[in-house]
Amino acid sequence: KRPSQATHPAEHGFDEHRGTADNPGVGWEADHLERDYFEWQDNHNGVQEDRRGYLTTATIDDAIARLDDLPEPWLLYVPLNAPHAPLHWPPSDLAPRPDDPADVEQAQYDAMVQAMDVELDRFFTAIDDRGLFDRTTMIVLGDNGSQDHAMRPPSDPERSKKSVYEGGVRVPLWIRSPLLEAPGTTGALVHLTDVFATARDLAGAPDDGAVRDSISLLPYVADPSLPSAREALFTELFRPNGATSGFTRHDVTIRSATHKLLVDGDGTQLFRIDPTDLDEGEPIDKPTGDDLLALEQLEDELAALEATFP
Repeated sequence: KRPSQATHPAEHGFDEHRGTADNPGVGWEADHLERDYFEWQDNHNGVQEDRRGYLTTATIDDAIARLDDLPEPWLLYVPLNAPHAPLHWPPSDLAPRPDDPADVEQAQYDAMVQAMDVELDRFFTAIDDRGLFDRTTMIVLGDNGSQDHAMRPPSDPERSKKSVYEGGVRVPLWIRSPLLEAPGTTGALVHLTDVFATARDLAGAPDDGAVRDSISLLPYVADPSLPSAREALFTELFRPNGATSGFTRHDVTIRSATHKLLVDGDGTQLFRIDPTDLDEGEPIDKPTGDDLLALEQLEDELAALEATFP
């Protein structure tokens, strides 16, 4: 058990929190392994109680309820458990169950994603119905790559979540905002941590000058064609999950717009990056020319970055 799980959000600045302390079926409570998306342990401001229904729907219900209570300006963080394990068939009104699917796990995963999309649409509709669209920016993104059972050809299931390959670290990100003049797609290198600086700027809060790996996304919202403010993206993986010391595995990767350097227990690999492809392809065996120059630049950037770490 980790008692702090119940109060963890309040210890990090949230005035109100409700949801699961962990994903159902993988939580810290001894009986949590028996739970699923239809019966879970609900944590409401530190008080944990059994709750039934459908977890994705309940999360959106809770988020909509908060829309009517929060004084403006507000920040509402809505982390959905789906499509995380345990895999299941959602209620049929959210995602019809296919007849005799060839791969049950993949079909269940797809159904969970479809149910999530339906509920997200309900949330956005609730925002619009309350007249909040013209002053609300919504950012939707994943927290990590897909599980191996969700990877489809030509993507490699060995390069999925829990790896620093593109399938493990590259995630969907889209923004719906009144600041966006027209739909567009940016080719800039952006990171999940950029959400922090974006929220700060949306709130009109001053930059306190602290060094953080976060660059506001608002310039891209105003003009998606802007060149990237980042020259490289860095990601690292620890095992056990979340370990900061005594770890048994530490993989790192740093990538530019054109190349990616990956360093793990098996050595160093360099890849050329095709922005239209979700997989790195095969590593470059013997870099020469532009590939060798890119390798040297990424190695230098990685060394300089790691030198700043405690």
